[in-house]
Amino acid sequence: MALRLLDLLRDPEVSTPELVSALRADPALAARILRAANSTYFGFRAEVRTLEQAVPLVGRTVVTSLALSFSLAEAALDRGRLAADFREYWVRSLVQGSAAELLARHGAPGLPAELFMTGLLMDLGQLAMLKVLGARYAQLLRASGGHGGLLCRKEEEELGFTHAQVGAALMERWSLPASMVTACRHHHDSAASPPEALEEGKLVAAVRVAAAVADWYGGGSPAEELTLLAELTEAHFGFSEPLLLRYLMETDARILETAELFPLPTPDLPSASDLMAQASEQLASVVISQEKERQRAVSLRELAEERREELETQNALLRRQVFMDPLTGVHNRRFFDEMLEHEIRRSARKGTDLSLLFVDVDRFKEVNDTWGHLFGDEVLTRIGGVLRSACRTSDVVARFGGEEFVVLAHDTGADGLRLLGERLRAAVEALPLEQEGERVPVTVSVGGVTRGPDASGPRSARALVDQADRALYGAKEAG
Repeated sequence: MALRLLDLLRDPEVSTPELVSALRADPALAARILRAANSTYFGFRAEVRTLEQAVPLVGRTVVTSLALSFSLAEAALDRGRLAADFREYWVRSLVQGSAAELLARHGAPGLPAELFMTGLLMDLGQLAMLKVLGARYAQLLRASGGHGGLLCRKEEEELGFTHAQVGAALMERWSLPASMVTACRHHHDSAASPPEALEEGKLVAAVRVAAAVADWYGGGSPAEELTLLAELTEAHFGFSEPLLLRYLMETDARILETAELFPLPTPDLPSASDLMAQASEQLASVVISQEKERQRAVSLRELAEERREELETQNALLRRQVFMDPLTGVHNRRFFDEMLEHEIRRSARKGTDLSLLFVDVDRFKEVNDTWGHLFGDEVLTRIGGVLRSACRTSDVVARFGGEEFVVLAHDTGADGLRLLGERLRAAVEALPLEQEGERVPVTVSVGGVTRGPDASGPRSARALVDQADRALYGAKEAG
């Protein structure tokens, strides 16, 4: 069916009813297309109930790519001795698709759904070569350790061609967009081949980042892969370290959401937080190793051991302090300040709403004085957890200071801000907090402000914070 749709797409005169008629010939595929159209990839506000609605809304090329993706997912359902290799191929494809899709927010060209499809199909050549070459190709996959660039070098040495070339050839044969073909052909090129030299440079840069994210998840050296990923995202999309962390956390959640669309088990991947911790430990190990070598040269073994422990302690502290508040588990003030500036610029560039909400614990001093500071710490920790759970993964939840929290919600207008504020207030009020067998009621006051898509409202970060703070204290005075 996917190939039938590709044949239709080659004809520029083909009508939407013709595509719908072809889809209806395969009820299972039609149902999956409708399910995808109603997923978070597209974010349509109203339910898409028919194929006649789905095809023009999603786009003919994207519908065809979806159909091809579902076919590929079924092709990856191998139950034989290479089942693990087929599964690893598909998991990598899901990671690349999710990572590419989220780059639409940061300047990658095309709709999020088109970027998802591009990332998903980038390693199409691997699937074809697994099907044709079987165990011989599986050995190359395993020897590369899940690293796409290394795999291409091994393929060139062993076979004389790469999976990127095979995938691009298949895409050309199926008349997929030329930009997608170019991205596939060059997504594993070395750093010496800058994507800007290509006509589709920005798209190539996006899929190279997506491939680097997949290498980070599947490779054996999180520190090395994270360093490369930081260089790529900074060079092509202007990412800072906090923004890279947020992007990886969002990709984490997106992978699980995308996996639900396909008839395969949920991928068992390490979380972004675990990989960040592993990367930090590996970097610390490198520093420690270098220090040991230097100290060994002067025969100061005891000093080397002392320095190693000191570095481990410092590294652990830095991991906790750079981005996260150690008590509550939400982001810290440093992370919030940087993300506020970034989101204001993004809101101005894209013409979208941006809302800031302050959340302050009522009579917190009384809680501390009555039940002690340890219980007060528990209250703050529990509230931090409630705020994280009640907000979207894309929202920034941070501890502003003391008993005051902030929530930065992009694409959220004044009505959405009011609903969010009431949801957070009610969630905290419902917290089951007890001390010495007695329920301790804890409430919060909330106040916020919205910066409109036409730049109405506060323009600077300081003005946004000041107005949200005043709204909070207005709410406190109003009870």
